[in-house]
Amino acid sequence: MLALFPSPAEREAKVKHEAARMLRTIGLVLGTLSAAILIVVGLPTLAGSTLSLPLPAWLFIRQEMLVNVSTILSLFVITSFFR
Repeated sequence: MLALFPSPAEREAKVKHEAARMLRTIGLVLGTLSAAILIVVGLPTLAGSTLSLPLPAWLFIRQEMLVNVSTILSLFVITSFFR
């Protein structure tokens, strides 16, 4: 049964739990965003400069969209896996 007036210890434990959840969520979002940026922007640029290959123009035009879509998809897969 839900307590109308929880004890201070219960309130403190709930605040700690919520802070840990928020920190995990922020870490998950920033981690997937940084991985997406590395994969979509960093790897093609590194491969192009190392191998002296020209990169296609559509890659530069659509980088932001590719980063957003890859971040959304990776967050969907990761959160589905952890549920």
